[in-house]
Amino acid sequence: MLFGKCVGMMLFKAHYEIQVPVWRKILYVILYTVSFSTLLLHIWFPFDILLINILAIQLPCVLLTGTTLHGFLSGNVRTVFDI
Repeated sequence: MLFGKCVGMMLFKAHYEIQVPVWRKILYVILYTVSFSTLLLHIWFPFDILLINILAIQLPCVLLTGTTLHGFLSGNVRTVFDI
C-alpha cells in the first residue's frame, strides 16, 4: 500500500515497524517532507539549515529516543527495510 509512505520509503521499499493509524502516518510523512525540503531549498547563512537539522535536532533525538524527531512527534513511528 503506497498511501502514507514518503518517496524515500517507496524508493527503499521501507515499511512501518508496527501498524500505525492513518493520521500518524500522514503526520510522519508531512514532517519528513518539510525536513527534506531543506535539501531542495538550499538556504545560505553562516550555518546551513540542513547541518543544523541533522546535528542539532535529529542526532540528539535519535540518541535520546531511538527515533528521529519526526517519528517521535508522530507517536514513536519507526520505519524499517529488509536488506
